[in-house]
Amino acid sequence: MNKVNDYLLIYIFFQLYTAIQSNVWNTLKGVDEITNLIIDEFVEYSVNNGISSASAEIVANTIVTLSSVNVRGKIIARLRKVIIFHLIFLRILFYLFHFFILFYFKILGYCTNFIESNENSYRKFSMA
Repeated sequence: MNKVNDYLLIYIFFQLYTAIQSNVWNTLKGVDEITNLIIDEFVEYSVNNGISSASAEIVANTIVTLSSVNVRGKIIARLRKVIIFHLIFLRILFYLFHFFILFYFKILGYCTNFIESNENSYRKFSMA
């Protein structure tokens, strides 16, 4: 009897899940004002619960249900912003690293010149 209850609960969950997917999310994908909010919340929820979790899979299925040209465009635009931000960030890090390396070698050059000049003056002083 316990297995029958388990299968019945799974069947009811599946029926509810498909009903919510087809009725609620199909209706909400037509409302442009809340798609940004929905996408933000789905991304935050997926990040908080882990990428390969069951919750993230449900969110991914829901985003597929929301799939319209408008939603896909917004997701692609956000991905482009993130990629561009990271490319700019990496470029800035590269330039800072390059600057510090050049600065280090310039300081190192000044130090070696200073040491050599002090050694020469010390030799002159000790020979006199």
